[in-house]
Amino acid sequence: MTREKGLAAFARIGTVGAILFTTVPIMYGIMGETTIQTIVDSIAQTLIMLGLVGVFMGYADKMGRFGLVATMLMMVGFVFQVFMKMCMGLVKPVLMEYAPQTVANGMPPSPLGEAISISMMFFPLTAILFGISIFVSKIPRAKLLGALLTAGPFGFVLPFGIFITPFLFAFAYSFLTYTISSGRLDLSFNSNTISTQN
Repeated sequence: MTREKGLAAFARIGTVGAILFTTVPIMYGIMGETTIQTIVDSIAQTLIMLGLVGVFMGYADKMGRFGLVATMLMMVGFVFQVFMKMCMGLVKPVLMEYAPQTVANGMPPSPLGEAISISMMFFPLTAILFGISIFVSKIPRAKLLGALLTAGPFGFVLPFGIFITPFLFAFAYSFLTYTISSGRLDLSFNSNTISTQN
């Protein structure tokens, strides 16, 4: 497999994840926090995380070192986010049924509860940082895409934001990945590209 095909494959994986991610708030609105919703959410976020490899490598010359740091931090953020989703959606219900005394204020016991709290704070920060890195990059439509990506973490404070911002994120992310996977972007990559960025 050539490098170009490999990046396109990662980008397609990310596109699938972004599309799948749009179903999560709908499922949550209909069914609440269920096992199925948790699994779909975790799979979607894992695919989005893998797609970030294709996003950065495809746009490395336009994102620079700041983009590299932001992308890597967001990938770490997705790891924490998936961990948090699995704990809250799969572990907490078991504790609620068999050991309800261990669940305080809706959070699993220590140290799991602390780890979830850190994840809930860390991921939004990495998402905002990644959105800013796109906003200041040289990617086509960078300002619009960066703004849409940055809006994601504010879904909990906006009216109906929890249902709207995933679609905004998915649209912007899908645009980035589709441009790569569709062959509309020159994927030739200079190994010195990142190091020569200001």
